[in-house]
Amino acid sequence: MELETVKEKNTAIVTISFKDEDGLAVIPTKAYYSLYCETTSTEIIAETEISSPGSEQSITITPAQNEIIDDKNDFETRIVTARWTYSGNKQGASEYRYKVENLKRIT
Repeated sequence: MELETVKEKNTAIVTISFKDEDGLAVIPTKAYYSLYCETTSTEIIAETEISSPGSEQSITITPAQNEIIDDKNDFETRIVTARWTYSGNKQGASEYRYKVENLKRIT
């Protein structure tokens, strides 16, 4: 499956849907997300707690966080990872991958 592409230094909005083991929406008691560049093995956003999560949470990835790390790359793959706790000790996790396109002439 082709990954969604975001142009370098553009804002991206990623929506996390918190689900239980049956795929039903839940409201977590705790939820966290992080952002990682798989291409360069670089942590961009360390694991961050989401305050007051609902059954869905929109995460804004800033232009600076979507900047190409190694200008030799035409694209870099980013991974947004989420994990959450619900119904006592039950846990869920997901990840969303997208590509950042290097705009060679953007500074």
